[in-house]
Amino acid sequence: MTIFLDVDGVVCDLMGELCRERGRDPATWPAGVYNLAEVFQVPSEVLWHDRSEAWWAGLPTLPWASALVAEVERLSSGGRWAFLTAPVRDPRSAAGKLRWLRARFPTARAFVGADKALVASLGCKHLLVDDSAENVEAFRGAGGLAVLWP
Repeated sequence: MTIFLDVDGVVCDLMGELCRERGRDPATWPAGVYNLAEVFQVPSEVLWHDRSEAWWAGLPTLPWASALVAEVERLSSGGRWAFLTAPVRDPRSAAGKLRWLRARFPTARAFVGADKALVASLGCKHLLVDDSAENVEAFRGAGGLAVLWP
């Protein structure tokens, strides 16, 4: 089995950073809602407009990130795991996320792609750890195993 860890909301605090920028307490975030533009009541183009690669690379790390990665490494016997993250439409997000990962987890493998469920159908069992119920259900629907985090 291969384990895939999402980045945003699992090891990287994207939502918390956006809340801080917009003066919102992250603790008031509506449970089970993953559409950031909907909660902030702005179009996606506005929410993601002018986010530099450096902005993505500088996002805060969640406090449990290192412990979670260490546990995934232990469970996978140190090998069959990777980060799996979806970019927003701006290509700077993908580059920034990869820089973020390399700075914090320099030896980890990472895959960037919009449709995580495609990975579930590659022929052997895969496990996704993701903070989006939609991604978890899609991954399961494609034949993979998935855990909603946290």
